[in-house]
Amino acid sequence: MISLKIKNFIERFYIGIYTLIILFNGYYFLTILEKSVFEWLTTNLCVAASLIAIIGFLSKNRTISNTAVPLLLTFGIGGFLLMGWDNFMRIYSQLHHILMILNALYILIESFKAKAIDEMQIGSAIGVILVLILVDIGSKPVSF
Repeated sequence: MISLKIKNFIERFYIGIYTLIILFNGYYFLTILEKSVFEWLTTNLCVAASLIAIIGFLSKNRTISNTAVPLLLTFGIGGFLLMGWDNFMRIYSQLHHILMILNALYILIESFKAKAIDEMQIGSAIGVILVLILVDIGSKPVSF
C-alpha cells in the first residue's frame, strides 16, 4: 500500500514534470516554430492529455483523472511507437511518452485500490470520446 506521503509526492512530481513539459513544448511551438496555439494543440495532442491529467491531480477528482487515462495511453503508446530517438526533441518527446504511460498506470492502480469503479467507468467513457474527437481534429490538415 502506498503511503499518503508517497502518493502526494508522486502526484506533485507528475504535476511539476507535466508543467515543465508543457511550458517547454509551448515555448518551442509558439516561439521557435512560430505556430498558433491552435496549431500547437492540434499537432501535439500529448499536451491535451497532460493538461487533463494535471487538472485531475489538482482537483483530486478520480473521474477527471480517469478521463485522462485513455488519452495518456493512446497518445503515450502511439507516440512512443511512432517516433524515433534520433535527436534531442525526439528523445525529449519519448521521455514524455514514457511518463504518460506510467502516469496512466499509476491512475489505474490507485483507482483500483480505492475501489473507485464508477469513477473509472465514467472517466474512461469520457476519455474515449475525447480520444475520438482529438484524433479527428488532429487528423485534419493544418496550414503551417
